Amino acid sequence: MRIWTVDAQDANSIDDDLFYRTSWIDSFLSPDSSKFLLVASKGFGKTLLLRAKRERLEKHRRGMLLLPEHAMIDKPLGVVPVYSKDDIGRINNDPAFWEGAWLIAITLAILKAVQRDDAHVDSIDLATLDSELAAV
Repeated sequence: MRIWTVDAQDANSIDDDLFYRTSWIDSFLSPDSSKFLLVASKGFGKTLLLRAKRERLEKHRRGMLLLPEHAMIDKPLGVVPVYSKDDIGRINNDPAFWEGAWLIAITLAILKAVQRDDAHVDSIDLATLDSELAAV
């Protein structure tokens, strides 16, 4: 297997010849795939694959809202907390923590997108948003 020949942060567009192809990668990149999460060590090409996936979704699934709209990732504002090894161990083994963390992240991404589009967050139907997020 060859190493990554380009850093995904520096690539202007993602061509298929930039990465090693496998059946799993082809399945992940398919616009009809429901796979959206990647887990791997640093340097294994997660960003490259996610950028390729996003480009395919933007091209083939018109009308789909991808958040954030004009960036690859949505970065939090403020100071990032520092955790001890014990804290990290406890958090890693707590599914409720991760369920809450993802729910908060998705909610904030939706609220940021709505606020940009509408300029009035007060107009969000919180009951509808709550029921939609409960399905996540």
